[in-house]
Amino acid sequence: MESETAKTTSTMTSLRKESRLRTAATLFRKDWQLYSLLILPIIYLLIFKYGPMIGNVIAFSRFVPGGSIFGEKWVGLRYFKMFIDDPTFWG
Repeated sequence: MESETAKTTSTMTSLRKESRLRTAATLFRKDWQLYSLLILPIIYLLIFKYGPMIGNVIAFSRFVPGGSIFGEKWVGLRYFKMFIDDPTFWG
């Protein structure tokens, strides 16, 4: 009897998930124009907010022009220390 209850509960849960997915798909199809308006702000965020973070990765690695940004040797704060220790920085 317990296994039948578990199967029934499992079936009901999967039916609820399918129902929610259908509802979400129906709402998306109904209001697709509104969702399409989100494309430009998302592209803006990716390019101008997350794109500059690549520069942070370059600052802590040994950058070789034409090489990979993520594939070069990781040097940590070495270049920052060299920059601060340089007398021309303070003069």
